[in-house]
Amino acid sequence: MVRLFYAIKHEYLNKIDTSLFPEIYAAELDGMKKFFSGFNLDHYENAINRKKFRIGHMVELTMIISNKTVAAETAKFWQRWFLFEAYLSISTGIVKNNFVFPVFNAGDFSLEGFYHPVLKSAVKNDFIARQQVILLTGPNMSGKSTLLKAVSLCVYLAHTGVAVPASKATMKFYNTISVAINLTDSIVSGYSHFMSEIITLKNVLAEARTGASCFAVFDELFRGTNIEDALEISTATLKGLKHFPNSLFFISTHLHQLKTIEEIKSNEISTCYIDCKLTDNIPAFTYKLKDGWSDLKLGRILFEKEGLNTMLER
Repeated sequence: MVRLFYAIKHEYLNKIDTSLFPEIYAAELDGMKKFFSGFNLDHYENAINRKKFRIGHMVELTMIISNKTVAAETAKFWQRWFLFEAYLSISTGIVKNNFVFPVFNAGDFSLEGFYHPVLKSAVKNDFIARQQVILLTGPNMSGKSTLLKAVSLCVYLAHTGVAVPASKATMKFYNTISVAINLTDSIVSGYSHFMSEIITLKNVLAEARTGASCFAVFDELFRGTNIEDALEISTATLKGLKHFPNSLFFISTHLHQLKTIEEIKSNEISTCYIDCKLTDNIPAFTYKLKDGWSDLKLGRILFEKEGLNTMLER
């Protein structure tokens, strides 16, 4: 215990200039320093180094710790220390990975060089929201879900007050953040995958209709129902979401028929896609985000590439 407290005091707390911190947290740091004031740690550390640490020293320390425990000082110290370690870990991660702190404004949304930090060789992308509804297309395995996760992570981290995995980030402060990726059936509630999508969308709309600013992501919305219904209600959803100017909605889809919607033709709804090159029926995934629409379909190609046609033959 002596060695631990000595290291905390001298290797961390004594090296911190509390004047650089906000007044409230500087008081927390000073509180940790004061915790050690009655320990005389240098004396005990010296005794240990000279191999003269005796039972008497242990009794003295036990009394000190007991008194501080009764006064609730020990529990308070560890509470402060664990929070300090959490802040230190976050700060170390930010510096190590070159994350940036976002700029909050009234309405612009843009990300430069954003990526998903879990990926070791992540492809970085840029994005500027020109409309409040963004429809994302791209073939299977092109990286749509990963990109939506990366955008969502930037927004979420920004709203927790920490830096984000990007070279620059600008956004408004949203009242609600809703990310619907990889929704599943719920045995407890009795909701199917499709009903989970419906309930999630309903909750977002309920917030948006109050005038709240919402950030919402829907990955392959309505894929849990038949294509006819999916096309009809996706069209209604896209047309309706553009009536909430305070919010921002990202939706990915494989419904190529949505391209004919008048709001998409007139750019009232923004479209972008994940680029993929196809050479001799071999896909090359770039994971780059571009403006526009992708008509590329890889389902049949991937099916054949894995030899399933041959395996299904008699």
